[in-house]
Amino acid sequence: MGYYRDEKGLEADVVIELGDGRWGAIEIKLSEDALSDEVSAKLLRLKEKISGNAAARNRPPEFLAIVVGKGDLAYRRKDGVLVVPITTLAP
Repeated sequence: MGYYRDEKGLEADVVIELGDGRWGAIEIKLSEDALSDEVSAKLLRLKEKISGNAAARNRPPEFLAIVVGKGDLAYRRKDGVLVVPITTLAP
């Protein structure tokens, strides 16, 4: 587990990598009010940068997610990015 930031400012708060090439990226926001198409677009740009070059043979992410501080339900946006309230992660 780590984070990603490049020289152009593209970043993800958490990147989870498994040894077999699978990975996922997470952005963390305090509230659902912070959700915007810009946050999702940033994750989608990261996906394209990592897996968009066929010659590099990088797999696409297993998931892209925005973890938020408030909310009752997790859902998938139309662009495929998950929105997950932190309270849904605890038993």
